[in-house]
Amino acid sequence: MLTAENNRLITETGPGTRCGALMRSYWQPAALVEELDGPRPVKRLRLLGEDLVLFRDPSGRFGLLDRRCSHRGADLSFGRCADGGLRCPFHGWLYDATGACLEQPAEPAGSTFYRKVRQPAYPCVERSGIIWAYMGPGEPPPFPGLDCFIAPDSHVFAFKGLWSCNWLQALEVGIDPGHASFLHRFFEDEDPSGDIYGRQFRATTIGANIPMTRLLREVPNPRLDSEETAYGLQTHSLPDYVPHANLSNDWGYDPEEQRTTTYTGMGMDINVHDQWAVESMGPIQDRTKEHLGYSDRIITAARRMIFRAIDDVTEGRHPPLTKDADKISGPTTIDAVGPVVGRDEYWQSLEAERRSATPWLARVKETA
Repeated sequence: MLTAENNRLITETGPGTRCGALMRSYWQPAALVEELDGPRPVKRLRLLGEDLVLFRDPSGRFGLLDRRCSHRGADLSFGRCADGGLRCPFHGWLYDATGACLEQPAEPAGSTFYRKVRQPAYPCVERSGIIWAYMGPGEPPPFPGLDCFIAPDSHVFAFKGLWSCNWLQALEVGIDPGHASFLHRFFEDEDPSGDIYGRQFRATTIGANIPMTRLLREVPNPRLDSEETAYGLQTHSLPDYVPHANLSNDWGYDPEEQRTTTYTGMGMDINVHDQWAVESMGPIQDRTKEHLGYSDRIITAARRMIFRAIDDVTEGRHPPLTKDADKISGPTTIDAVGPVVGRDEYWQSLEAERRSATPWLARVKETA
């Protein structure tokens, strides 16, 4: 468990917080590119505790500005996207994607006052259907060279959904291997030769003709190891990306389904299972009351990494993965049954084989 002080330290990411300073050392996802489709490419958003407005200018450049106009604080999310930037409807002040003030039409003719004004702004880049923002000081770090950011459009997709919880809960459910045998347990296996795209855990494991759903049922307490690496350890309603299954309808819980079909009774989509787990903890989990065991060793290892990274930023050191982020690759994703002795060599050989057989990865390697 964590102390109340450490729980606040690792969960609060707003301006002026230590964990917020860490988060601002990295590129952060701001929105899907598709959210700026349409005749008015302007979107309000809240990121790391800051109220911002995202827009795309006529040249296709993305701008991320503070929502309060530098003139008298009017809300720029109602601005007019025209004339090469975003214009405040209050007095017509015009800002470009960098935050530079281009015009102040209500000022006297010949006035150069606009040159003294700059709207707070953050640089943006587009990768794999997502608009990313750098909100930290100085020059942004290189953009990560992970597979999902260098793969061709034919091999990537981006999606989002609103989860009503703190960022750390959403992270920890994704790196918790012990929960899959319970939260994502299915009582019947499916034919792995059928269409299983997007249906996690239905495929057959490498090295054995066993569906992952069966393996998770039969091995609920696996041996867990963690290793620090270069990259660290559903259908929704538009336009707000609120999941159809949510707290207001008990995440679609069906007691008969829980008795006969799934461990949770919340449908076949494991994203809904994860959503229930993290939202049911409350907006910010009270980690002073938790009791972590062996199956949580990946969680504790990740928290130690985060605390070290927070200290790095506080004490003026580069946090992990910022200086050479463009040189990392991965992450490794291998579901396999293999030997206990020499297991590291086994999965590494499978990963090397998989990557060498992936045409677009081979092309990237040749041109590097």
